[in-house]
Amino acid sequence: MSELGGVIPPLFLPYDNHYSCALKASLNYSGVPMSTKLLVIIASSDREKVLTALAYARNTINYSWLDDVKVMFFGPSENLLVEDEEVRLEAMNVAGTGNTVACKFLSDRDGISESIAEIGIKIEYVGTMIADLIKDGYVPMVW
Repeated sequence: MSELGGVIPPLFLPYDNHYSCALKASLNYSGVPMSTKLLVIIASSDREKVLTALAYARNTINYSWLDDVKVMFFGPSENLLVEDEEVRLEAMNVAGTGNTVACKFLSDRDGISESIAEIGIKIEYVGTMIADLIKDGYVPMVW
């Protein structure tokens, strides 16, 4: 078995090796450590995409699939938070876990900041926040 770049890719590790499952889970196929921090950016106006994103975020948080998950509503998805009852209820479930924010600039522009805040979602300016989170190792998943 050959090594690539001094690290055996997890896909090719034999079952009886001395590497732990944790090591295999924390490396990508090239042997580079993977981030365990996720930034879920929900920007779509498509109701089904938003519900899917919320379900994924909720499960990732509840089942500790990753160490840290932040959820950010941006643009058209913010309108769905106040217009669609099912989206609102699912967003409330995710907001209850913390680390959920909506874009203040856009929600103020659309006059919906108070309605979003009532759901339990923080309203903040997110432009530099997104950049800072990516610099801090969060992987953005945009829906």
